[in-house]
Amino acid sequence: MAKQTPLEMLINNQKEKVDEALNMVAICQQTLNQAIDQRDMLYQYRIDYERQFREDAKQGIKPTHLHNYHAFLSKLDHAIEQQERIVVQLEKQLEKKKEEWVEAKNQLRAYETLQERKEKEKQVKENRKEQQLSDEHGARKHQERLQREQEEK
Repeated sequence: MAKQTPLEMLINNQKEKVDEALNMVAICQQTLNQAIDQRDMLYQYRIDYERQFREDAKQGIKPTHLHNYHAFLSKLDHAIEQQERIVVQLEKQLEKKKEEWVEAKNQLRAYETLQERKEKEKQVKENRKEQQLSDEHGARKHQERLQREQEEK
């Protein structure tokens, strides 16, 4: 296997960073989705609990049951607020991971552009060298032909 140039090593390393960053985006997105699902479950549970309480209240309710209902509802509201804070935090974390991924991709593009530029420069040098050799060969042939013509005279 050919030895890698420092630029090729940078490109390969940056490709790994891009892959890792994209993996982190996927993990954060999955975690956010789970947190949203849990928050939505809590909301739905609150709605269902409140609906059930209203139905029970139509039949008449004891003060202790009313107190327990309010206490549980308060705890449920607190859990929903906590879960909402978690969702907001995870959304911010996801955006940060997306930015890191974009930065890694941009850095990779910069390295690849530099590599392409170097390859073009190398190709231009090789083309010039080939042209120079071709010109020298043509000049030698022309010189040889002139010498033969001079000798024939």
